[in-house]
Amino acid sequence: MPSQKLHLSPSEHHEYLRRQITPALGYSGSDVVAWQQQLRPKLRTLVGDMPDTPVPLNVRHLWRREHALGAIEKIVFSAEPFCDVPAYVSLPKNATPPYTLDFGLFCSARFDINQSDESGSGNR
Repeated sequence: MPSQKLHLSPSEHHEYLRRQITPALGYSGSDVVAWQQQLRPKLRTLVGDMPDTPVPLNVRHLWRREHALGAIEKIVFSAEPFCDVPAYVSLPKNATPPYTLDFGLFCSARFDINQSDESGSGNR
């Protein structure tokens, strides 16, 4: 019986699917405002409506490490029901509560970026 490679990684499958498509609403480098106006309705459809009542954040502090420049804290908060999000909070040494925080959400993915692509779009 010949040996066949198993494909058990969701990331590998997602990468395969990504390479099979051409984004219908990808930015071409032309008018940004026109592209945003075209993209917004689809983005709203995909993201969905915001809930009328926000879910309680239910912040849990996992650990805190002091550093010469401040502190780093790992927390978990509830983004929506049954959806907890781990996050790292970096606090400057002289910061005092209440803190104003901006959150950037990141997905777990592998990107192969072609550094020689002068258009800036890369091979993502």
